Amino acid sequence: EQDGLCPTAPLWAIAATCGGSAGLLIWMRLAGVPWTLAAIVLGLFALILLVLTRIVAEAGLLFVQTPFIPTDLMAFWGTGYFTRSSAGATLLAQVVLMHDPREHVMPAMANAYAIAGMSRRRLPVTSAILLALLVGFCVSFVSSLWVNYRFGAITLDQYGPSMAPTWSLDRALQYAETPLQVDVGCIQGLTVGSVLAGVLLYLRAHLVAWPLGPIGLVMGSTYAMGRIWFAVFIGWLAKATVIRFGGLPGYRRALPFFLGLLMGEGIFGGGAAIWGMLTGVTAPQFLPN
Repeated sequence: EQDGLCPTAPLWAIAATCGGSAGLLIWMRLAGVPWTLAAIVLGLFALILLVLTRIVAEAGLLFVQTPFIPTDLMAFWGTGYFTRSSAGATLLAQVVLMHDPREHVMPAMANAYAIAGMSRRRLPVTSAILLALLVGFCVSFVSSLWVNYRFGAITLDQYGPSMAPTWSLDRALQYAETPLQVDVGCIQGLTVGSVLAGVLLYLRAHLVAWPLGPIGLVMGSTYAMGRIWFAVFIGWLAKATVIRFGGLPGYRRALPFFLGLLMGEGIFGGGAAIWGMLTGVTAPQFLPN
């Protein structure tokens, strides 16, 4: 009570995770997906989110995407187990929840709790996160519907209302009508990539001077990295230069400056968006797309 910690917070987090997963599992089953298939898809999705969270927390990447989604991996072993209904419902759930988690909330929550852990006051942070999620969901839901019906969804974004659902339905039809066979080459590539990532992770953990980690291997082929690779390079170059000439004391002295740059960009972006809504002036793009 003195430090503001909630001793039952881990239990509530586990209960919320189990409840949300059970809801998704039941929804997929009611939509026509067999229990086993739905459990595999959700299990792979949870694993993907866990890896992305670690990547964002460790590397600080703002914009991330998955190299694959669960059915991409499952298709390595063929798709003969899909029916029209199960393929359609599975791909629909993926394209809505799993296909494009470019700024999903889990890493932001992990970083927030890491910062809160320094001050040992996590309960107010939890309340603020819940309030932000509730307000953000309600505002975005209402504004998205209004904008799409007011101006026409197809005229605003080709990817969201047209390309994404068409892609998912086309692939679902392919899985059911012309099932894929076991792809030995893809399975071999998966095995080699897993071993290589494990080797890089081991070397990074046990050799101080080892410069390469598995994050570049995992994220190198994604759309997100193709958009922000130069920003990542500039950030690495600045950090390497400060550490090379200033060491750890220099890094700690320079850290507030770079955090100020991030906060300044966020304040500018938010202010520009609000100014654009009030005046009708198009706000400059400050986030990758």
